[in-house]
Amino acid sequence: MDVATFAVPSLARESEAMDLRNAINSLSGVASVHLDLASHALSVYYDSSHLSRRLLRDSIEGTGYGPVEDR
Repeated sequence: MDVATFAVPSLARESEAMDLRNAINSLSGVASVHLDLASHALSVYYDSSHLSRRLLRDSIEGTGYGPVEDR
């Protein structure tokens, strides 16, 4: 299991965090998603044989919460 952590500065509300969490959780290979709204940090635990860090970043940005930065 790998972990990728991103800064998502545009996240401001809990409803946005839930939308993003649900979108990322729907990707094949994602085990869990942890969001810290106060620090705008998103950590994704995933199977790297199914997903890449780049695909995760692209998926986050594709939901409209970008650009994101690697942490």
